[in-house]
Amino acid sequence: MRILVFGLLLAFSACRPNSTNPPAPPAASPIYWIGWSDRPDRHRDNLSFRQRALHLRRHTGGPLLIARNGQQALQLLHTEVAYSTAPRPLVFLGHGDGFGLFMAERNGIYRDTIRTRADLALKYGGGPRQNFFSALPSDSLLIEGISEALFLSCYSAGVAQEWVRRTGQPAIGALHLVHPVLNADSTQETGTFRCDLPFVRYRKGKSGVLADTLGRQFDPLQYWESKTQHPQNTGLSLGSAHVQKPDPGGQVAYR
Repeated sequence: MRILVFGLLLAFSACRPNSTNPPAPPAASPIYWIGWSDRPDRHRDNLSFRQRALHLRRHTGGPLLIARNGQQALQLLHTEVAYSTAPRPLVFLGHGDGFGLFMAERNGIYRDTIRTRADLALKYGGGPRQNFFSALPSDSLLIEGISEALFLSCYSAGVAQEWVRRTGQPAIGALHLVHPVLNADSTQETGTFRCDLPFVRYRKGKSGVLADTLGRQFDPLQYWESKTQHPQNTGLSLGSAHVQKPDPGGQVAYR
């Protein structure tokens, strides 16, 4: 009798939810994309971006792509998406701003607006520009294979908006500088990101692009868990607004 009762208690305890369990991963494992710089002064940044991706990847699985230029990034993304059986989130970790995503010097991925600004193109790593965003509407493989893009780089709001306009798929970007959140003794990153202004989730609306404010701290794992539990919810939204044309730095004006 005692053995039976003990067995029932073990079974009951195994069925109880564990509050210390990590947040549930998204339905399909994300694709982590590292924008790798060839500048010697950014080598430590490269390693930091990779470490952040590995931290998230321990909870979610999924490939880690290291791209040194825009062309290589597109090739890697196409190959990965082609083998996917369901749409997957895309997570970019690297340097960037409202104009684009930086990789090797003068070989990143940029919005079309930078093409007409030679001075800014040079300042922000211009040169051979990849025809990325303008080709997206006809790139059914990427549109259908990526469920949402998370651009976790500084001033990435402009890139996120451009993604939504071109693909119709949602995207998250930052309105200002992005920093990793450290643990209590500042020895390890927690997987949460902090922005000096809010992170914003952009999505397609009937009258244009809509913006949902997510707050100044963003935890991808909690965000995905929220979406898993509430599929119709945009996730941690503090309010919505229509988006006007972004300024060159990726800032957003509301109306």
